[in-house]
Amino acid sequence: MADLEQKVARIAKVRRREEKRLLLVAKKAGLFEWRLSTAQLEALLSDGLDAFLDALAPTKKSQLSRLEIEMAKAKKGQSEEARKEDTRRKILLGSFLIAQMEHKPVLKADLMAELDQFLELHKDPNAVMRNKELLKEWLVPVAPAHKPNISEEAS
Repeated sequence: MADLEQKVARIAKVRRREEKRLLLVAKKAGLFEWRLSTAQLEALLSDGLDAFLDALAPTKKSQLSRLEIEMAKAKKGQSEEARKEDTRRKILLGSFLIAQMEHKPVLKADLMAELDQFLELHKDPNAVMRNKELLKEWLVPVAPAHKPNISEEAS
């Protein structure tokens, strides 16, 4: 995390430096001596800038651009690492829970009913069915509804 914060700080520093440099170049070019609208200024810069940038070699990326690319890669790597850790945590907790349920029938009985309710929370009914099929040995068996026969009703 500190590495990412350092990159953010470095990008801010480089951005401030580059903005100052561009303002000095604009001042030397005499842009501040004319009253230009934003649209005029954008047209002035984009017309000549596109051809100029196209002529530059791709290796001529600015330091700011390189830093932003590095930061994006660092964020992606950090996100992937967090996802891996989360998956590992789930596997370890799941393994622990399975072991506990195998050795503690009371715990298994308590959790089986709650597991069914938890699986029902998924918004996709197909996923609910697939998940229940996968975990069927851990779910409370649903007994068919008992229909009393005529002799039971009379008693």
